[in-house]
Amino acid sequence: MSPSSQGGYTLSLPGFDNEAAAYPDLFAEAADAPAAAVDVQAVVEVQVPKAWRPAMSAAAHTAQLVEWPTWDDEALAHIEGQATKFEANVSAINALRSIESEARPASASERRALLRYTGWGGIPASFNDEGRDPAWVERAGRLRQLLSADDHDSARASVNNSHYTDPIVIHWIWAALRRLGFQGGNILEPSAGVGHFLGCMPADFAQRSRVTAIELDRISGRILRSLYGACGVDVRIGGFEAATLAEGTYDLVLSNVPFGRYGVLDNRNRPYSRASIHNWFVGRALDVLRPGGLVCFITSTYFLDESDAGMRAHVASEADLVTAFRLPSGTFERIASTSVQADLVVLRKRAPGEAAAAAEWLDLDYVPKTMLREGCHEQYLRINRWFVRHPEHVLGRIDRVSNGFQAVPTAMLDGDLESALLGAQALVPKGAYSVQPKAPARTPRDIVPAPAGTRPGSLVVSEGRIGIVEGDHVVDLHDGLNATVRQRIAGMVDIRDRARALLSAQLGATTDQALIELRRRLNQSYDRFVGKHGYLSSRANALAFRRDPDYPLLLSLEHYDEEEEVATKAAIFSKRTVSPVREATVAEHPDEALALSMQWKGRVDPDYMARLLRATPEDAVADLSARGMIYLNPEGDRYEPADEYLSGNVKRKLTVALAAGDAYRANVAALEKVIPEDLPPGDIALRLGAVWVPADVVEAFIKEVLGLQDTAVRYLAVAGTWSVTFNDWAARQSVACIQEYGTRRMHAIDLVQHALNVQTPTVRDPHPEKDGAYIINKEETLAAREKLGLIRDRFAAWTYEDAPRRERLCRIYNDLFVRREVA
Repeated sequence: MSPSSQGGYTLSLPGFDNEAAAYPDLFAEAADAPAAAVDVQAVVEVQVPKAWRPAMSAAAHTAQLVEWPTWDDEALAHIEGQATKFEANVSAINALRSIESEARPASASERRALLRYTGWGGIPASFNDEGRDPAWVERAGRLRQLLSADDHDSARASVNNSHYTDPIVIHWIWAALRRLGFQGGNILEPSAGVGHFLGCMPADFAQRSRVTAIELDRISGRILRSLYGACGVDVRIGGFEAATLAEGTYDLVLSNVPFGRYGVLDNRNRPYSRASIHNWFVGRALDVLRPGGLVCFITSTYFLDESDAGMRAHVASEADLVTAFRLPSGTFERIASTSVQADLVVLRKRAPGEAAAAAEWLDLDYVPKTMLREGCHEQYLRINRWFVRHPEHVLGRIDRVSNGFQAVPTAMLDGDLESALLGAQALVPKGAYSVQPKAPARTPRDIVPAPAGTRPGSLVVSEGRIGIVEGDHVVDLHDGLNATVRQRIAGMVDIRDRARALLSAQLGATTDQALIELRRRLNQSYDRFVGKHGYLSSRANALAFRRDPDYPLLLSLEHYDEEEEVATKAAIFSKRTVSPVREATVAEHPDEALALSMQWKGRVDPDYMARLLRATPEDAVADLSARGMIYLNPEGDRYEPADEYLSGNVKRKLTVALAAGDAYRANVAALEKVIPEDLPPGDIALRLGAVWVPADVVEAFIKEVLGLQDTAVRYLAVAGTWSVTFNDWAARQSVACIQEYGTRRMHAIDLVQHALNVQTPTVRDPHPEKDGAYIINKEETLAAREKLGLIRDRFAAWTYEDAPRRERLCRIYNDLFVRREVA
């Protein structure tokens, strides 16, 4: 299995004795050494009850080195409903904390708790401390207390994409891969979550595979490591874009990738660098895939249905579409709490010189009537041409359904999902994947274990030869480099490792005399290199060493002036630049104890402060409380520093403190001093569509100003959208709706809905020459936008015309938004 990338660096590498010459003889023949044994870890059978899940012969149990975890479908049973998922997530986090604090493997019950973690994508209310539902406000407070600030921020950032895949779908995908001919190999899961794709992997696949799993969210990544790290899975916690991966090495890249129209911070000049995130994942997956390898992604339908075929054209230039299935709306509803539809797309990367297959999947086509759902009579719905020509690959019938922003063609399945998946299994082309031929047997010199602590992509010198770390071994590059490049790389490897050794020593218990010696060796290595090959920042050295992930470290060793083309040494060559941070064991004053408690514990910890002060917790708390430096918050019954307690929504805190009784009189007095003054009506901008404005106010505006009595307005907080129910015939007969505040092409209620959902009204007409295409009617669009401005202005004036309504809205705004900020 690939070594973890989290380890430290060794003080020296093969071929670089501490006192050896700076440039070893790179042309000398190394002595033969015995081949390094490659540890292939075996696994036990996964118990899979469904029909399409493979069985494993008893003979495969005999030589197991590490037991592959058995997947239990019951682990995710009865996990429906947002409250149930929240509690399951909290239980998983508690289990994880126990496992990590005791540095031990998970027990059977803890593994079950970890597997029930479903992320936060379906329960965003878990992070809304100021919602209107008291139960969810309480849960959000509990979660904030349970997680560290970094973990809480990471979990909250995952809300948009933390939608885990139902194991029913994952088992079907593995069965499809088996039918394609895949039997195991180098596997990458770039958006792994807590590892359901790995947990459902057939045991015989796992026995023949080396797996790398990447997860951005800190909590999910640590759960993933607790579940599968001990089984040899190389778990990376971070973004796919930041992972150091050797290109052209993986046999299979599979995942349920993030969806969205936002991009990834990718500074490389690649054709997909500025693509939306789901398209970026496809492009990056092809880079790390070997020729003949497979990409198997659950991805947004916009990959295949986007009207701009630019990204599909780029993918088609490197890979062929093997098969695809349009999954119906609701496929991910049980686990992920989302009804979004998605596609399963399987791509095969072509070998250099291999002819491309016919790319009939680049363009869109109109959905024929035979594919439409009963009751849908749309004539101009367009989806990818491949699905139009292979309608059996669409699980369900196409209907026009709103996705929250617009109506789009959506596959709707009226039957059972599991039955539909089983029926589609026979559509997967059999034997489309071919196993990579075994490489010729390598000599002992070729098979070199990766030095401890090195990362994938690191350049090393092993037995006098240049190599690069890939997985758990070193791939020889020596014969492909000229003599000058070899010496440049060897010198920079030496400088890199001596710099790493010095940095590590500075953070350890190394004596000053030992640091002086390490510093002398770094200076000696650097001076020799610069004297022969120039500064580390020079173009020639950059070209030789830029692929190494530690090249930025080398650049930091010198201050380079590009205009003068002169470099000076950084401070590390002459003095200590970092020092170990050691926790204090004593404090002279309660103020110092409080500061140390916040630094090391992240909270007010009375017991910790008492140990520092050699006092009792009661005495430490009493002194700080008397001087107004900490306050006991009745919500959660925990102490908070004054700057935290006396900021934020202090009005709500005052209400809670008053209700808590006389014991909190000091809290009340302090909070009353920091209560901010209410803003007057003239300072509050009322906007149609502001989420703090009650729906009944908007409804009253429509009834009173637009004259439509049969109207209901609703705000859906979970989706962040407004809806207006009204009599369309009455709206089109109203002078106010189609003349005063609207147009005949877009009446006032349509414009109100645009304003509520922060959308820009646009009127389109059918294209005179192209069927199914539309052009913007500029005159009608301009008229509609002018009427929208008129509606917004009238709403802002109308809300303040009635005194009780004005006072109510000002009270809501001041209570919600006028707060005390931290000084």
